[in-house]
Amino acid sequence: MNTLCKIIISTLTAYILLILPLTVICQENQRQLYFEELYIHTDKSIYTPGEDLWFKAYILNEEFHTPSNLSKLLYVNLVDFNGKSIISDKFQIYQGYANGDLQIPDTLRKGAYKIVAYTEQMIHYSPSFWFNSEIIINPTPVNLWELNFYPDLDKLSENILTGEINCKSSSGFPVKNVKIQYEIEVNNKKIYSKKLTTDSLGKATINWNISEEDKNKNFILNIDANYINKDKSLKITIPNGNRGINLKLFPESGCFIQGLKNQVAFKITDNNGMPINLTGTLRNQDGEILKKIKTIYEGMGVFSIIPKANESYHIKLDKSEFGDSLYALPKAKESGYILSLQETKESIMTLIVNMTPGLKGKKVKLSVSNGWQYENLFESDLENEKHFSFHTSSLPVGITTLTLFSNDLPVAERLVFINKHKKLKLSIETEKKIYDPREKVEMKIKATDFEGKPAAANLSLAVSEKSKVVGNITDVASYLLLGSKLKSIRGDCSYYLQENEKADSALNILLMTHGWRKIEKIEEYSKIILNYENLPGIRGTVYTKKNKAAKKAQVQILDTKTWQVISTETNDKGRFFIPIDDYILMAGSQDLSISAAIPNKSKELVISVDPVVNDTVVSKFKQKEDIILAYNLSQKVKIAKKDPTIEYTNFDKTSEFIEEVTITGEKYDPVYNEVRKSTYKVYKKNAEELHTNMMTMTPTVTPIGIIAGKFQDHSILELIRPVAPPFEIINGTIVFRGRNSITRKYVTGALFVVDGVPMGSNITNMAWVNPLSVKEVKVITSPGAALKYGSSCKGLIEITMLEGNENVFKQETVAKEENVSIIKGYKINKEFYFPDYSLEISGEEKTFDSRSTLYWNPNLIIDSSGEQKVTFFNGDKRTFFRCKVVGVNKQGLFGNSRLDFRVN
Repeated sequence: MNTLCKIIISTLTAYILLILPLTVICQENQRQLYFEELYIHTDKSIYTPGEDLWFKAYILNEEFHTPSNLSKLLYVNLVDFNGKSIISDKFQIYQGYANGDLQIPDTLRKGAYKIVAYTEQMIHYSPSFWFNSEIIINPTPVNLWELNFYPDLDKLSENILTGEINCKSSSGFPVKNVKIQYEIEVNNKKIYSKKLTTDSLGKATINWNISEEDKNKNFILNIDANYINKDKSLKITIPNGNRGINLKLFPESGCFIQGLKNQVAFKITDNNGMPINLTGTLRNQDGEILKKIKTIYEGMGVFSIIPKANESYHIKLDKSEFGDSLYALPKAKESGYILSLQETKESIMTLIVNMTPGLKGKKVKLSVSNGWQYENLFESDLENEKHFSFHTSSLPVGITTLTLFSNDLPVAERLVFINKHKKLKLSIETEKKIYDPREKVEMKIKATDFEGKPAAANLSLAVSEKSKVVGNITDVASYLLLGSKLKSIRGDCSYYLQENEKADSALNILLMTHGWRKIEKIEEYSKIILNYENLPGIRGTVYTKKNKAAKKAQVQILDTKTWQVISTETNDKGRFFIPIDDYILMAGSQDLSISAAIPNKSKELVISVDPVVNDTVVSKFKQKEDIILAYNLSQKVKIAKKDPTIEYTNFDKTSEFIEEVTITGEKYDPVYNEVRKSTYKVYKKNAEELHTNMMTMTPTVTPIGIIAGKFQDHSILELIRPVAPPFEIINGTIVFRGRNSITRKYVTGALFVVDGVPMGSNITNMAWVNPLSVKEVKVITSPGAALKYGSSCKGLIEITMLEGNENVFKQETVAKEENVSIIKGYKINKEFYFPDYSLEISGEEKTFDSRSTLYWNPNLIIDSSGEQKVTFFNGDKRTFFRCKVVGVNKQGLFGNSRLDFRVN
């Protein structure tokens, strides 16, 4: 069986195995399972320590790109360059959206950091499917000017290191007369140095000819600049040594067929995986030049060829500095099918199916699938090359697979991107382009669908200092439709979704030279749903002091604010599980306590809650510090004009091989007992009620003592008896009745707490309390109530003293016990503050308003009118500001827009 067949059969096998367990799990758990995709919009990308990072998260159904109702929790981490999580917070998801802020620690050092985020469902995907984006921490809040370098990487192939230094003010204007000095290092040794000065456009050019001696070495480029007594520097690595070339070929439909016109994509990279733009020639075995070829975009290109029998072909690249420059095409097969895309115009796709003579007259079937929907386009006996068109308007926007079958076996397959024109079109309008400091800005946001009709949408809007919004920030559409789906895609991929011929061609080649990751995710997710241990929820293990599994231990999660409790029981391995739906019902901004105990036994237990994500997994996102890779710097994109000698269609087939999928695993039957939910009942009386009751008793100040084998009803007990339900005095502690499952030998009494200070469970500890100084008594009889104070006591008696009471008893807080743990609550969402300067009083002393984010609205809702107005006030900074709006609608269309204005 050929490799293509193995690929496609593996794909279909994965789909079938996915469907079956999904059905089982949905029936057992009554939960709809599907893949989720995640995008996060932040207010900017450069922050100073101590600032708030504001964000809006879009959690969508990957099939239709509509808001997901599956996950309820969003985990957001800030990861440093060593892969360590600096901040880890969780936020509640409501109807597919979440928003909040991360407070940047004021001690955080300068450098690049990553935002890594995932839902409770996405935790079980490979981390490569999680959302991650880069932010910069810059301790200097005032940035009067910027230093940038734009290398010409193509010149490295000619042994020339060259590029443009650009200096501009924070307002975007060029800065001239900046003193520049750059140095070249090899193995920590300086080999070249030169001084430059920027011109009237704020530019200077680095131009260094690499010698024969040094051409195969890696370099470090140091750029130091000085302007108005302010120094800036860049340190850039140039991986030139042993750069080498990798050229990969991708025949259309997965096969190279004799006698038929084949489209062949290629991609050229160096040994570091970075693209190289080169030219070359296609030749036969005799060295005859058949046609010239060249890369079109990002080291990628495509050519067409009709292979002949008994001929072989190779590519010869024009640059020999990289070593080997001859690359053989695969041997053409004598028999096979070609599936080719002729043209796409909005919602219409035109295809060609062709076959070698020996296959004519056989029945073929063509199907289209996006991994979720499956549809047959046609089925017939083909005698000749077939041209046909079909509508794609019923399919969601994005990557789709076309598969050709013969005798029910897949014989050709290719990827296409459909409905590229389907977008949520957003626009931002302001009355002015230039404003005064503290002037009111009136802004109008408009939303239309791809037909120009007003559209409702859920948006987020940020207005931030333009110099703080830099870097490769991919927009929502290109990230979710391309960036999160394709391997090894670099930087901002929004170019591919532009609506022009060059972008169409670049997108075509991109799909031809990148593998699609859907199959990988299906394999992973099939394993997830076959394994009950991986269903979302709170899980952990309970041990005895001897490190043995605690069987049938009772585990409780307690909300100490509402006194709700969830309980379950460990299995034979000491494992426990609380389903995410049950947890969500009581989760809030406060932390939750979780405890464990074995009924009728006094064994000391240790409870361990499984981490949401292991640190070793998060460390995958670590990045290099200080030194910038040259390829990561912004470059001016130049798209070569179409060469008439190069033939290509708008879309072609990717043939990057997907490894054969083998899914293993067996159904895991739940062994956990049912989860029980309840709310603690609280008994309480205030001072007036207590003192009225006490007037009917004989006052006494005699300390509590034991007479005739029982306690006197004086002092603390006369406060509690009118409040609490019936209780007993056992071993000097208060034990509430109805606890028949606990033996009297091992019973633990209720915890006393005075003004928030735990006093232990022994009644003698409360002898100092004057009943007439008590403001309120609150009694909670539930065994888990004392978890609020980290105690395993069974029940809680909270006493609040009157203000001004001098009868104070000091005692250290009871140490937190090992059988109690804490589950962190949701991060409390803050409201973004922006001032209203229309209320300013004339002559009032002003504080300089240095805000770099003027406005942030994560919940900008546009109704069916398609319009929404926004107003805010500028600060005192005189610079450019960028407005960026991002959002989706209920039809699964993405959109974003931006607008700049200046405060002068």
